[in-house]
Amino acid sequence: MMNLFTQLDENTMKHSNRVGDLAAELANLLDLDTTTICQISLAATYHDIGKIKIPLSILDKPGRLTDSEYTEIKKHAVYGSDMMKNLFVPEVCNMILYHHENMDGSGYYGLDGDNIPLSSRIIHICDVYDALISDRPYRNGWSKAKVVAYMREQSDAMFDAAILDLFLDILA
Repeated sequence: MMNLFTQLDENTMKHSNRVGDLAAELANLLDLDTTTICQISLAATYHDIGKIKIPLSILDKPGRLTDSEYTEIKKHAVYGSDMMKNLFVPEVCNMILYHHENMDGSGYYGLDGDNIPLSSRIIHICDVYDALISDRPYRNGWSKAKVVAYMREQSDAMFDAAILDLFLDILA
């Protein structure tokens, strides 16, 4: 892995590696072709690289973000996609760009349902799982049972239900 994350922190790098591994495993379960699986793994590993351009005062803030800080955080997806456009094929950059889209259209850019690339739906599930189970500056990580219950509860709003079911099979 390129060492681009050294500008952020070791926790972000570990999170990104875990998301990459989980996304590759999930993509494999979906019986996607090898090239697509590799692209998903790559995009998932670099999904948060755009955070390099976000001030650490926002990234490491221990409390709730203000509306303007949250607006700034949301830019990491476009920053990351733009940063990778000279390194990766457009499909990988789009996976990075859309990894925070929700099935009900409430994500960063308002895509919904099948308008969200399958690969981004895969990364989204893996990213949310790992983010919730991990300690963050503003909260302790949740238990696996609490994360699974939350993700099931949000299945149709946030996640592709069929892909989520396969993901939860990985965890079982």
